[in-house]
Amino acid sequence: MTRQAGPGGWAGPGTPAGVLLRARRWAMRAAGLLAGLCVLALLTSSPDGPALAQTTSWIELFDGTPASPQPYNPSTWDVLVHSREAETWKQLQPMAAHHGSNCAGAPASHQISAYADAVFQCNGHVMTAIYADAYGLIVLTPNRMVDFSGGEAVIRFDMTTFRSAPRDWVSFWLSPWDEHLPLPLQEWYPDGSGEPRRGVHVEMSNFNGGTTFNASVIQNHVSLQLPSDFGLSYESFLTTSAVRRDPFELRISRTSLKFGMPTYGRWWVNATFPDLGWDRAVLQLAHHSYTPFKDCAPGACAPNTWHWDNVQIDKAVPFVMLKGDRPWVDRTSRRYVQFNPSAPLNSSLRFVGIGTNLQVSFDGGVSWQLAQMKPVEKNVEELFKPYWMPVPPGTSRVDFRGDGWWGGDWMVNDPVIWSQTVPLPPPTSTCSPRPRTTVQTQPLGSGRLQVTVQVGRPAYAASNIIRSVRVVGAQNAQVSVLGQTFGAGGGTAVPTSATQSVTLTVIRTAGGSVTVPLAIADDCGEWTTFVGGGPSAF
Repeated sequence: MTRQAGPGGWAGPGTPAGVLLRARRWAMRAAGLLAGLCVLALLTSSPDGPALAQTTSWIELFDGTPASPQPYNPSTWDVLVHSREAETWKQLQPMAAHHGSNCAGAPASHQISAYADAVFQCNGHVMTAIYADAYGLIVLTPNRMVDFSGGEAVIRFDMTTFRSAPRDWVSFWLSPWDEHLPLPLQEWYPDGSGEPRRGVHVEMSNFNGGTTFNASVIQNHVSLQLPSDFGLSYESFLTTSAVRRDPFELRISRTSLKFGMPTYGRWWVNATFPDLGWDRAVLQLAHHSYTPFKDCAPGACAPNTWHWDNVQIDKAVPFVMLKGDRPWVDRTSRRYVQFNPSAPLNSSLRFVGIGTNLQVSFDGGVSWQLAQMKPVEKNVEELFKPYWMPVPPGTSRVDFRGDGWWGGDWMVNDPVIWSQTVPLPPPTSTCSPRPRTTVQTQPLGSGRLQVTVQVGRPAYAASNIIRSVRVVGAQNAQVSVLGQTFGAGGGTAVPTSATQSVTLTVIRTAGGSVTVPLAIADDCGEWTTFVGGGPSAF
């Protein structure tokens, strides 16, 4: 079954288009709601473990129908638009993008040149459109990772097939959390910093005048081409369209990759390879423009608009993506970016920048540190480079400064904060009567006592979770809890994932008795107790 872009919807044989479109929309909405409920249930009932240990299905419907093309840049997607030429860093080369000013479908069009307009929404889907003579790139990254630790994961999306130029194309990247690049690109292209250290890449290509795809696995910045049906063009089995959006599918495991168009029963890649050594990936959808008029007869080529819809990951894990209140910073602008909410634990600042001596401040300019650039395959002074560095928890403002390079001044693009520590959900419990908290102890020998604290979950507080564990003090002992160790002065530990129980280890520091008062906070506030005992308790 295929799907039509624009007002006409899509239709199967013998069924009114409007009926089918509404039915599919409701089915998609129900699937999205169910996926969201699954995420909430997992976050509010998971046992102890690292943040983002849970996996569920996820879908992005791009469900909006504005009266005119509207910029698309939600909090759930990183939208990075890049152009290589310095003259286009603040305004793109103009082009005619698909959809009219009233969102009428192709061949209607409207003019764009602003960065914000390069990714826009009409008729329940989104478009990417960019024209760049030197090199242009749009990268869309959802705040969900692909998790194939338990076996094959599946990524699906709908996309148009019309191409207005062979030098305007798309590609798809999967790479580990710490190794992904904001602007991934093969090192032989005239832009970017090369490929990530490790990753998987599927790229649209051209063969004998048709559109085909190839794939590669990247290890230590070296791209290893996978076997593919390179002679298969989608023009050989479908009529290309700027209106219809066809389903594509990518299947990934630690040792295999499959990519194609299952509706047509065609697959370009179905390959196995040695174990990747990683199994959770950042997903990036990329749109490239590289002198689209080149190698074409006059008037025969133009920059393209790609239409996207229904991006799905069957095994997805959420992460925090905080977007700044400015898309770029340079010497001529306000030189800081604000974030709301503030950075959670284990956060990283991510941006691309150009210039020398780039520095950041996390305390409003009181102190500065050199920005930390990612290890890259290609480090060229005149190109934007990727930066990735730890952010103190609670950070809500980042200041930037730097020096120029031989061709111009410094600039920072797309400053965002990412974290795999997903904040705990807000309390939903009813607290009358107060849910019971239980404490169990078990001697471990060698002067150690294991303590397990569990908050109650009666029917009226079915999602009750531990919010914090406060060690009030520790007489003759140290307490290890949630990766922290507290002594006589005590301290507070906060879980990084929703949990009903927490385990502490009390370690006696000398002979004699031990007393450790505790305050356990759940959805209903603090509950106090103490643990310890005489020498025989350990």
